[in-house]
Formats: sequence, C-alpha cells, structure tokens
Amino acid sequence: MQEHEFKHLVMARYMIAMFLLFPILMITGVILMFPEYAIKTVSGVNVYFSILMIHIICAILLIVFLIIHLYIVMINKKKAKWIHPFLKIWFKM
Repeated sequence: MQEHEFKHLVMARYMIAMFLLFPILMITGVILMFPEYAIKTVSGVNVYFSILMIHIICAILLIVFLIIHLYIVMINKKKAKWIHPFLKIWFKM
C-alpha cells in the first residue's frame, strides 16, 4: 500500500477531533462548571444529565484518539526517531 492512500481518512479524523469533539468538550465543560446558569429540564427531560453524558462521551473519544495517535507514533521508527531516547529512559529498553 502506498502512503498517500489513507491521507484523506487521517485528515478527516483529525478534523473531527479538533473541530467537532474539542469544541463540544469545551462548551459542555463550561456549562458543567457553572450549573446554576444551565437549563435543568426541558419538557420533563433532564438536560443537565444529557450535557454531562455528551461531555463524557467526547472526553472518552478524545482519549482513545490520543492513545491511538501515541501508539502509531511509537511504532513508526522512521518518523519518530526523536521519541526513542525518551522511551529508552522510561522503559529501560
């Protein structure tokens, strides 16, 4: 497989993470920091709990994104030569 075959998929994942998940995480985080100003219920539905769940889901997705990203950087020795001295120190390779 050639390197550029998945370039658009990788870019799409970065765009989703940086321009969709991050802003949602920040907005819901601000709402959760100031619960006295948040709407509690709408038509009997607990909006505050829904905001909390959206915040948690976005946080989990970004953590998974970060773990996968770090794993890919660590296994790609050609492009990530700068990280190997740190790994040798941390893991005593």
